[in-house]
Amino acid sequence: MPGDPKQCRLNALRCAEFAKNAKTQQLKVTLLDLSRDWVKLAESLEMSRSILDEDKVNFRKPLPPQESR
Repeated sequence: MPGDPKQCRLNALRCAEFAKNAKTQQLKVTLLDLSRDWVKLAESLEMSRSILDEDKVNFRKPLPPQESR
């Protein structure tokens, strides 16, 4: 799966740092919004990977025998 949560979190930190030095309030708000979006993306990627990892485990388990009717 493409995307690296660690890189997303680094991007979030960079945006937050840039926001500290923003020349206008609008730029500061925009950069802080971007920072939050990067964090959300990191969390989504981590959750997706977790779900995919769980599915891989479940696919490897043999199915229980079905009862005859």
